[in-house]
Amino acid sequence: MARTIWFARHAQSEYNKKKLFTGWHDPDLTQHGIHKAHDLKEELYGVLFDHIYSSPLKRALSTAQILSDDKDLVLIISKGLIGKFNFSI
Repeated sequence: MARTIWFARHAQSEYNKKKLFTGWHDPDLTQHGIHKAHDLKEELYGVLFDHIYSSPLKRALSTAQILSDDKDLVLIISKGLIGKFNFSI
């Protein structure tokens, strides 16, 4: 059975807007980021996903929730998807 895995980075966060490293800080998406996540959702219209995985960080989870909003699938939230680097010193 062939499988396809899609990766999407979270949309723009408040820290991205300020050109700051985010690390494990948990900023919200900007209005632009929310808009871009909706744009991605439209681009992916018609792609059938079995699951959507997200870290519990707000920027990733908000993006994943927008992408999965009206789809009949499970959004799986995993702390294991949080990056190994902590730039939030």
